[in-house]
Amino acid sequence: MKAQLVDAITTIEGHMKSILFVGIDVHKNSYSLCTYDKESGEISREVKITSDAKLIKKYVNKIKEEYKDDITVKCGYEAGCLGFFFKSSRN
Repeated sequence: MKAQLVDAITTIEGHMKSILFVGIDVHKNSYSLCTYDKESGEISREVKITSDAKLIKKYVNKIKEEYKDDITVKCGYEAGCLGFFFKSSRN
């Protein structure tokens, strides 16, 4: 997966809030998700799921539960012909 990661930190209520970046490689029958932890500078997890946008929401919600309120998750996806369908179905 090739992805550009933006170097960002959000300040909320006087403390630093970590950001996790999730890169999504979109295929017809599957999505590959790769999570980059800016704080550690490492890929913290990788997973391949069925091509269902609801599963991405579930993945992101699970990450948020683990980190409580100390995390912001930013997702980026491959903007190819299959990626545009994903964007339109994300609601």
